[in-house]
Amino acid sequence: MPQVPERYQLVVQRGPKPEQIYELHRELVTIGRDVANHIVFSDPEVSRRHLRLHRTERGYQVVDLDSTNGTYVNQTRVRELQDLQNGDLIGLGETILLKYQVTPAVYDVPAVETPTPSRITPEASATPVTDPALRDFAPHAPQRADIEAPQAMPRPKPIDTNELPATGGYGYEDLGAEDAGNPWRIVFFILMLFLIFFCCIVTIAAIWIIDESCSWDQIPILYDLLQNFGFSQQC
Repeated sequence: MPQVPERYQLVVQRGPKPEQIYELHRELVTIGRDVANHIVFSDPEVSRRHLRLHRTERGYQVVDLDSTNGTYVNQTRVRELQDLQNGDLIGLGETILLKYQVTPAVYDVPAVETPTPSRITPEASATPVTDPALRDFAPHAPQRADIEAPQAMPRPKPIDTNELPATGGYGYEDLGAEDAGNPWRIVFFILMLFLIFFCCIVTIAAIWIIDESCSWDQIPILYDLLQNFGFSQQC
């Protein structure tokens, strides 16, 4: 018996766009906050490169890319490459929840338009009664009948990951690295501490030199302020 082709999807259960469907076709599919991923979630709990899906003969496997808040399958944290089964729930941190879905492949068939009657006239719907005795009991034809074909509700179009080309590009050798801190902040902080320490040393040295040389009276404004607080020069 020939094997029925299958289609693989990710359906958003909890997140920014509930019920959004992502079609999976690629051999490798990356998910994260960075725009270079195939599927992007702009959520603070999602890492820049959060997880990766691998295509196999049995479907897809998932692996975590050393994300900050972790990847979970059915509430169990993913520690290594793990097979996915139909209906598995994939969690990215605590805010994003995806359902892995496997369904038989459906091919698009062009719709066949069928004529729909727009109006039935009384002449076409009424049956002539020839017997005079039954003419008074004949049902009256409707004055007007408008019949319109029911309109089907539009279904949301699934997003095909092949239509979302990765921009920027990156190598897989650095997928485990997470956002690094800015080294210039540390350098700036050290320089500020050094500047404050230097100013303290210069101030203490200046006070010591003025006091040793009894030169307080040569600084009129400062000396007047010190006298107001009870300071008197003794040399």
